[in-house]
Amino acid sequence: MPHILVKSCKHNLNKEFEVGEYKFQKLAVSTQTTDCLIVVSFRDNEFVLIQKKNQNGTLIKLDKTTKVLPIDIIKNAIKCFASYHRLEILFSNIQTNKQQTTQHSSIVDMREFEQSKIFDKIQKKYKNISIEVGFGSGRHILHIATTNPDTMYIGVEIHTASIKQLDNQVAIQNIKNIIIVHCDARQLLSIVPDNYLGDIYVHFPVPWDDKPHRRVINSEFIGQSIRTLKKLGRLNLRTDSENYYISSKLLFDRYDNTNMKLNIDIDVSSKYEDRWKKMGKNIYDMTLINQNEDIFANRGYDFVFLDIINYKNVCDVIKTKKFLFEDHFLSFGVIYDIDKQTSIFALTMGAFDRPTKRYLLLKSGVLRYFQNKPIATHENIKAHKNLLKVLYDD
Repeated sequence: MPHILVKSCKHNLNKEFEVGEYKFQKLAVSTQTTDCLIVVSFRDNEFVLIQKKNQNGTLIKLDKTTKVLPIDIIKNAIKCFASYHRLEILFSNIQTNKQQTTQHSSIVDMREFEQSKIFDKIQKKYKNISIEVGFGSGRHILHIATTNPDTMYIGVEIHTASIKQLDNQVAIQNIKNIIIVHCDARQLLSIVPDNYLGDIYVHFPVPWDDKPHRRVINSEFIGQSIRTLKKLGRLNLRTDSENYYISSKLLFDRYDNTNMKLNIDIDVSSKYEDRWKKMGKNIYDMTLINQNEDIFANRGYDFVFLDIINYKNVCDVIKTKKFLFEDHFLSFGVIYDIDKQTSIFALTMGAFDRPTKRYLLLKSGVLRYFQNKPIATHENIKAHKNLLKVLYDD
């Protein structure tokens, strides 16, 4: 994720300002930590940057709880904030991309998924839609796309060389049912509609044995996969890493409809897989078949707070920190104050194995989920109803 490290932040905490199309609200300041939330509006999008102090300076980055947006919007927001306050930047991983996107129709800018009806357009044209995460050389996605012309395949990759290679092949072979998106797959998956995908393929992801927290397959990714997959849709993991297999199996085993196979042959394999097989390495295949019908059953549920509530009542509830129920929970985190009438509360809720993180915004006695409401799963609905009880019941 884009971020900068600055020497210090001595800006006016009570000042709202605009830079171009970006509107920056008053900072939300925590009395429990040194962190601050920077609330940003861009067109119809609302998101949060977080400012965290450490021994080397102050870090400014996207807050993980907020909805993930096209990366350029986040980069520009951070740059605008730093420029307006004339912050001294010690480190930045935000670089201006001077490279022009190739003109092949297979490459679609991430912003188009946010700002258009592209998901609806694809669904009207194709019987099925699937995603491949990290397509590498493109052998697999090219094969399944040419074999299944009635399915649209969205290939997501962060490596420019792989994108160019696949894009060239799509043009040469005149393939119409592949879309290439240059972004982190978790960004795209977070905005895919509910019950939309037939398959999600994750073939030979980076093992990250030294940094397992960076692995694509984790509880949050599986939760998003379940949300976006149709009933009987499949999350397919294929890996040569035993460590990756072991860690993923612990996550997959939480669900009933999973299976694992060893050293099976598929119709197409990568050059690396061929090499690994010659070396005698095991190839692990794991599949999670989605049985979740929550989204269909609960699509109409609205997560609302109807009654006026005061700051003290919310704080009294938050002091309890955690509420545990049979199959779901509520857990409160940091409180951020913007002014005497406006505060933001961190909340984790829902199922134990796929928790949902959100912020609650309290402004002039009106409470709402800030930026985006929870996904309408059974556990999230029950958690919200219990939240209403603990907030409003005497």
